[in-house]
Amino acid sequence: MTSKAEIVHRFYEDMLNQRRPELADELITPDMTTHDPDAPRGPAAVRRVDTFMRAGFSDLHYQVEDVISEGDRAAVRWTLTGTHDGDFFGNAPTGRRIETTGNVIFGFEGDRINEIWAVVDVNRLQRQIGAGRTS
Repeated sequence: MTSKAEIVHRFYEDMLNQRRPELADELITPDMTTHDPDAPRGPAAVRRVDTFMRAGFSDLHYQVEDVISEGDRAAVRWTLTGTHDGDFFGNAPTGRRIETTGNVIFGFEGDRINEIWAVVDVNRLQRQIGAGRTS
């Protein structure tokens, strides 16, 4: 059995940072939930978020800072960096570098992710790209 920390590192490094979305089918259960009632379930949910984020920040990179696991859960703290080179929530590209943080709790079913609870500092990200500013 693979450790929860190894699965989390594969999720961020191999699937997201290396842009290998096909790994979602291996790492995520078909009925995985993100606890967002508007999101699809399973691998499609993660692919949708990654596609949305990469539209605004094509060079996104997740740096996993901490992984703590116990039982069927793993908690992760990461730093996200990238360049605002595309539309993001209606904000035109600024070319600015961004850095924000997030905390995610993963639930597992065996060696696959079946739940994701994510908290991301979106306000920090939006301030860095000048979202909501009129001048």
